[in-house]
Amino acid sequence: MPVTFAREPVNTWFVSHNSNQPALQGVAISHDEGKTWKLHGEVVAPPWALENMITELKDGRLWMLIRTGDGYLWESFSSDKGVTWSEGKQSKIESPGSRFFIRRLASGNLLLVNHNNFDRNVRGGLLRSHLTAQISTDEGETWSEGLLLDMRMGVSYPDGVEDKDGNIWIIYDYDRRGTIYRNEYGYIFMAKFREEDVAQRRNVSGEVLLQHVINKITTK
Repeated sequence: MPVTFAREPVNTWFVSHNSNQPALQGVAISHDEGKTWKLHGEVVAPPWALENMITELKDGRLWMLIRTGDGYLWESFSSDKGVTWSEGKQSKIESPGSRFFIRRLASGNLLLVNHNNFDRNVRGGLLRSHLTAQISTDEGETWSEGLLLDMRMGVSYPDGVEDKDGNIWIIYDYDRRGTIYRNEYGYIFMAKFREEDVAQRRNVSGEVLLQHVINKITTK
């Protein structure tokens, strides 16, 4: 289980760059079906590092990607099933400091849902635009240009699954605090597509569904 943690107790919701200790990225491992857990890792990344995700590579290594505030996802690797991890370093994947989603598809390729080609001249949550699904066929070394799911500002926190028929379902939020469009905020959207749509950057399957509303805040 991916975990962000601190070596000592803190009194705020998150160990930030204002603290005298860094936020650490690692994993919790359970050998008894979740009854007890032990922390491993202690990977140090830049300020505002949190919400890491882990995928297993075909060579057996675990690949940890970490949300950070320095414009890129950071990465670390484990060759012993998560017990020890390499020193954290900047990956080649750009990020506006927002949560991302990665998983291996049934085809064996990797799927990444992240903000691609976002405007670096914009600050704060507005950076979170151009939510895009991308495919890697070489274990994360390179990524396709991808299928644009939502280009609006304020889209974030993707998560998803691939079903038995090869359909990929992604959910994400939009303008959760009403800071962009005062009268249209607090949505949860869904996108549906297939791997071939991502590869071709368009609806070649005939199954693509984008910006479908599945929930919304009704009061502020």
